[in-house]
Amino acid sequence: MTAPAHHAPSAQGLMEVCIVSAVESAERVSGASLVGVPAFDFFVWALDNYGRGELLVKLHNHLPSILLNPGIGFVCMCAGLGLLYLSYQRQMRQLLAHSARPIVDNSGTEYRPTVKAKWPQVVAIVFLLSLVTTPTLAVIYSLAYEGTPPVSRPLPSPPPFAYISTPKLQPHQRTLRPPAPIINAPGGIPIVGNKGTVNNPTVNNFAPPSRHLDAAQIAAFERIAEAFPATLHLTIYRVNEGEAEVFSDEIAEIFSKHGKIKPADINTGLSWTRYPHGIGVLIHDEKDEAFETAQSIANTLASTGGVQFARKDNLPPKEIRILVGGRPE
Repeated sequence: MTAPAHHAPSAQGLMEVCIVSAVESAERVSGASLVGVPAFDFFVWALDNYGRGELLVKLHNHLPSILLNPGIGFVCMCAGLGLLYLSYQRQMRQLLAHSARPIVDNSGTEYRPTVKAKWPQVVAIVFLLSLVTTPTLAVIYSLAYEGTPPVSRPLPSPPPFAYISTPKLQPHQRTLRPPAPIINAPGGIPIVGNKGTVNNPTVNNFAPPSRHLDAAQIAAFERIAEAFPATLHLTIYRVNEGEAEVFSDEIAEIFSKHGKIKPADINTGLSWTRYPHGIGVLIHDEKDEAFETAQSIANTLASTGGVQFARKDNLPPKEIRILVGGRPE
């Protein structure tokens, strides 16, 4: 039995085989590279969302926008899968062309050779490169990141008195006073201003006179009490002194006779933050309804002396308060 003759391939055949192999390799590498674009986009997204605690920058903001565009990623994926399909189809055609004569066993069963596809290895390499490139770029951008400088706010200007120089203290010059004169007053009280010995001196002590309403004031208060509006409230406060109590009772008696004040509205203060002297007529403010009536009361008491007509913010509106303090000093 004659063995089949083996013909050496021609130069043209070898050229065709090389061209087909080169085209198949180009399709395989190009397809894997295009599929790597959406893979790289996914790795960037995962690093920006789950690695923010370790990174100072967001990698997505430092890469070209066209590279991370979802539409570009979809087109690259479709084109890459298409090229991989063409590469695999071209590989299968080459395999069929090289196996024109099938190999059979004794029973006539054909042996079909098993050939692994070449594109999964290339795609895996591209995915691995994308996975390594993503954190590498993130580290590079983080090291080059200088941060945003804080906004400096202008300091407040110093107050005007800071520019005023404090005058220097002048040393106090002590003046020597002459010694007090020695006065002898047997059986009496020594009087300053006299010299030598004073026999049986006379001293007159004059106290401020007690206050009482005169006839003109009583007549004026009668007219004020008769015209006193029913919407107003009159109160009298006085210090715990007999003279002040007697004088305030003279005022209260006139208004009580006309039914304008009640005994509960007359109060005697036992403790004062600042002990009052004189007479005060108090109202809430100048716009109060009680202003004119209170002014008439203050004018009537003016001849007594030491009268003040003033406002008191914590006083309720429509209330007139007569404050009788101690005798004016």
